Amino acid sequence: MGGTRTISLSILADNNEFNQLSEVQTKPSASSSVPSALIFSPGYKVFGALELGYGLTDAGVPPLNLNLTQYDRLRFYFDGLSNGLNFNVEANYGSSYFDCGINIFGPYYSPFTVDFPFSQFTPGSAADWSTIEYIIAEFQQADGPLSQMAITNIEAILGTDTTLYPPATFSCTALPAS
Repeated sequence: MGGTRTISLSILADNNEFNQLSEVQTKPSASSSVPSALIFSPGYKVFGALELGYGLTDAGVPPLNLNLTQYDRLRFYFDGLSNGLNFNVEANYGSSYFDCGINIFGPYYSPFTVDFPFSQFTPGSAADWSTIEYIIAEFQQADGPLSQMAITNIEAILGTDTTLYPPATFSCTALPAS
């Protein structure tokens, strides 16, 4: 995507009587057949949340100004997930933002994909994908203890090209209007 990448870890360890560590790593695989990954291990009895941001800037650093109009979704590739996950993606342009979220109830010990179709972001019809300033992916507890997980890739894709991109394992859908 270019621009700047930030990785933020938030933890609440009130019940961490065993002083378990929380870790986030970007790490190459020991196997040439497995891609590098962003790995998150929150620790036993630790409530943690991970935020992965692209384009979040300090003064003097330009935003992404990313044009995604030739695509129709973001796809996240996971190597695995040990438990439930609440997963949200937010995109911003100007003073507007739009988002989409999904709960995934694991475990999944094999690779899987999660799609965030642009048409499912709220507010979908008002979203302008031509000048995205930043994108944030948020990962947090969905049920029970927080998951350990590994993400191996993130892509903007055209989901109608099923030759290159088979359907995702999971897909975010818009929440019904209240």
